[in-house]
Amino acid sequence: MQALSEKGTALLAKFKKFQKLSLVLYALAAMAFVFAGNILLAIIIVALDIFLEIKLYRCPHCGTTVLAPTSGKVLLDGTLYCEANYEKIQKKIGYLPQEIDLYPSLTVRECLEYMGDLAGIEKRESKKRIDYYLEKTSLADHQKKKMRQLSGGMKRRVGLVQALLHEPDFLIVDEPTTGLDPEERIRIRNLLVDFAEERTVLFSTHVVEDLMATCNQLAVMKKGRFLYTGTMRELLNKARGHVWECCTEDESLARELERKYHISSKQYTEEGIRLRLLGENMPSESGCIACDVTLEDAYIYVTNR
Repeated sequence: MQALSEKGTALLAKFKKFQKLSLVLYALAAMAFVFAGNILLAIIIVALDIFLEIKLYRCPHCGTTVLAPTSGKVLLDGTLYCEANYEKIQKKIGYLPQEIDLYPSLTVRECLEYMGDLAGIEKRESKKRIDYYLEKTSLADHQKKKMRQLSGGMKRRVGLVQALLHEPDFLIVDEPTTGLDPEERIRIRNLLVDFAEERTVLFSTHVVEDLMATCNQLAVMKKGRFLYTGTMRELLNKARGHVWECCTEDESLARELERKYHISSKQYTEEGIRLRLLGENMPSESGCIACDVTLEDAYIYVTNR
């Protein structure tokens, strides 16, 4: 790590309670960690440029350290994952976790200056980037507030700025719009799209609108396995011909349909109970018609086949 400024060194001594190493690795070969004779983590991905995230925590009161794989190897953009390359790999990666708790006694700017020092960014360049991202995230007017004074949405925006600050080649963001109001969500999505113009962004979310607005490639996972990887259009095509809509005033019929099919939507309307049904074959019940597929429909269909 490059030398810190005097201010950064003082902050590091005061606030560094633990170190966190977060690596996002891709272009994977078979890799396994074996602990006490049992497989702790084993991953085999064939012809799939999807990403694996490994988070390793080191705290002053425990003896944990970075694990070396028992077998296999991992490459990040052609760089071998090994102790000699840790610093090089860290500089390539930015990470925003789902839950982030940055230093509560620091102001927004002090916190970002500290993170810039840790990343080894030259002071003048760090100030320039902080100013730019504070403006882009509408945090400029709040930069003198203590972190503990911020709302949850503001804290997430600060967290995103710290992930972008060293301009990584590869950025991973976990549920970046959780807890944000619609205006904040749109602002964060647009920032991520702009950042992804010349870089790779891995975006983990359950919010369908975020996917529709930002992604051109996506993957669906269930219990650690990939059920789908590809474009959004291809995912929609998978569910085409498997989604129907039915409207009935008969509550017993509605309950029967819910038992027989996966339901992506249920509404009580003036006409009756309106249901969106997903299944392999067209329902035999009268009044069911084929309808256009939404991304939410496609997700439910793929995960419940």
